[in-house]
Amino acid sequence: MFKKFLFIYLYNIIFLKRISRLLHRILEDSPSVVSLFRKEPFTEVPEYIRAVRSKYRFSSYDDEDKSIWWHSEFSDIYTPSFSQTVHSMSSRRKNLRSRISQRTSNH
Repeated sequence: MFKKFLFIYLYNIIFLKRISRLLHRILEDSPSVVSLFRKEPFTEVPEYIRAVRSKYRFSSYDDEDKSIWWHSEFSDIYTPSFSQTVHSMSSRRKNLRSRISQRTSNH
């Protein structure tokens, strides 16, 4: 029983560190992290970011809208809110604007 608890605890700590690192890299506007998204995730660089957990369940066949595959329900806040300094935010906004303009000119 203790080993199972220890495993779950350590797994959550490692996962939380990775999520926190990912959120910080998003705030830094890291090109390698932003490229993981299918499309530009933000129209403006966020000043704050956090991760939340949601509970998902499949929709039933009886639902009126057949295009909805699942329903989500807020569960809890997974990480605290992270923010960046004002100086780094201005440079990230410039990077984001240039990436958005490049993408729109390519399409």
